[in-house]
Amino acid sequence: MARRGNFGTLAVLLGLMAGFSACTYNVQPAVTQFGNGVVTAQNSESAYFSALNQKRANASTAHVLASRYVVVQKDGSVWVKGDLGPPPTTIVPQDVTDAVDGLLKPIQAYGQAMQALSGDTSATTLNTNVNNLAQQASAFDTSVLQPLGASGIPSATQLNAVGKAVEDLGGVIIAALISTDVKAAANNAQKPLSDIVNGLKAINGYWSTQVPQDLRFYTASAAVAVWNNPTGPPSWNERVALKGIWDAAAVPVTPDAVNKALDALLTANAAIANAGPVGAKVQIQNFAQLASAAYAAYSSFLTK
Repeated sequence: MARRGNFGTLAVLLGLMAGFSACTYNVQPAVTQFGNGVVTAQNSESAYFSALNQKRANASTAHVLASRYVVVQKDGSVWVKGDLGPPPTTIVPQDVTDAVDGLLKPIQAYGQAMQALSGDTSATTLNTNVNNLAQQASAFDTSVLQPLGASGIPSATQLNAVGKAVEDLGGVIIAALISTDVKAAANNAQKPLSDIVNGLKAINGYWSTQVPQDLRFYTASAAVAVWNNPTGPPSWNERVALKGIWDAAAVPVTPDAVNKALDALLTANAAIANAGPVGAKVQIQNFAQLASAAYAAYSSFLTK
């Protein structure tokens, strides 16, 4: 009986050790997947604005294809014949793009910090890069965000809260790299992340209403002008380009995909704060999938 008892105790101990080893083994992949997802979500936000600009660029290209029918105005601007008006320009001003980039850098740094804490990356170089980004965030110049006051963030209160959140997230990242406590880092990051995400979603919604979702109106006359060229039919390459532009003009570019990824980021981060990386496995996987899907959707539009 004593031997059976000892054998039973040993079996229990081995089981506990195996369970402990499994948990230890599983923490790194979960944190790495979360960190990768954060970086992908940040890239998706950038790709969303690139896709918006690409819609307008496509309309401009249609004008170029019809450029054999042009009128030079007194002010030097070039219009396509047929009362098309001037070629459309980039839809999102550079200062707005710069402001959005300012919000995305600390999110990128947070994702990379999680990658570093997972132990699956080259720590020395990555920690240095992450620390530099975190230092920049903690000393963030909130004046960079001023263009967003008229272009997406509705109130000065929210604008100030977003600016403070960037600084706070920088401090969280620096503390996380020192403590190497993933769960505590997620808990401390939840509030600034939430403020930044809400700001980004407001900006996304504003700019989605500034860009017509169907640009066929802008390309129709140019398409007809090229296709019915009285001096001869357009070349095969022109026809292929025109067909691609026409198809892409009708494809909507909405913030739905990236907004879902940003919401899932907050859900996964909160789950890590409450249950740790292993306990948040399902939320992390869902977030990573949504972030990848958003990036793929906007990136595919850029190739249309």
